[in-house]
Amino acid sequence: MKKYILVDSVWEFKKYLLKFKDRQKIVIDLYTESKLSRLEDLLFSYQLLENPIVVTKSVDEWKKEEIKWLSSALKKSSSDVIVTSKNAAILKKFGEFEDLSSPKSWEAKKWLDKIEEVAKSLLVDLSDKARIELFSRVGTNIDLIFKELEKVAAFSRKITVEDIKEHVPIYTETTVFEFIHSFFERKSETFELLNKTLKTAHPLAIVRNLEIQCTILAQMLSQDKRTYSWKDVVESSKIFKTKIPQVAEIVGFPLGGKKKVNILKLWKFDEIIELLKDIQKVEIGIKNGKDSNFLVRIMVKKWILGI
Repeated sequence: MKKYILVDSVWEFKKYLLKFKDRQKIVIDLYTESKLSRLEDLLFSYQLLENPIVVTKSVDEWKKEEIKWLSSALKKSSSDVIVTSKNAAILKKFGEFEDLSSPKSWEAKKWLDKIEEVAKSLLVDLSDKARIELFSRVGTNIDLIFKELEKVAAFSRKITVEDIKEHVPIYTETTVFEFIHSFFERKSETFELLNKTLKTAHPLAIVRNLEIQCTILAQMLSQDKRTYSWKDVVESSKIFKTKIPQVAEIVGFPLGGKKKVNILKLWKFDEIIELLKDIQKVEIGIKNGKDSNFLVRIMVKKWILGI
């Protein structure tokens, strides 16, 4: 048996190995001492009492000559071997391979399905809103998704969106928050910043953060108050159940001595409500498998460039 597996997550590969749960496995990876000598013993020794599966992990991290040696050795060996790599081009040198790699970053629906699959492996129920919230916070990393779900599962077997918000931190790049600030300050360079942000953050994470900020803005604009003292900032954070720095940022309070823009003076209540509707349409489109990058870009162009 020779199996060549394209895989980029520990969780996915562990799930795959359950097919061979009754077989002994010997793992050889980049850090195995004298790995080629060890492999030679395993691949061509017929004195072994058992017939273990030799798992050669992450060969994309190996030297070219080591990969070449392994490819040649496997053709001559009758041992059962599993070879893993994150690089499809490398696996093609060995033969046909099975693709267990993660969905593409823009395939939001597949990621939400994958989150559901991870939840089932932990024997927990996850609401649709909780899945979306988890994805917007963690992004496209199966092992991190598993780690965070495993943590929340210790508190509840029926996980709600409130559970996710309480226990899961936001693993987003700084550029997401830079984009959010630029968007609501209606800066001309916002669209350029969006293109940079999309290189490191999933569109659903961007949309979710826009929605959160919009909801807070709608609540504050409904108060018909535009100028805030520090006492007002603290009181508003309690009323809207929002962190003090976030309220201070919105009203332009000069934290750290830096001059800020009062966002409340740049937006009208009706505009924010209309923006929320647009955000929700984009979110639905992404969940339905439409081009997420395109949807976000069109929405930002409308609100920042007026196109």
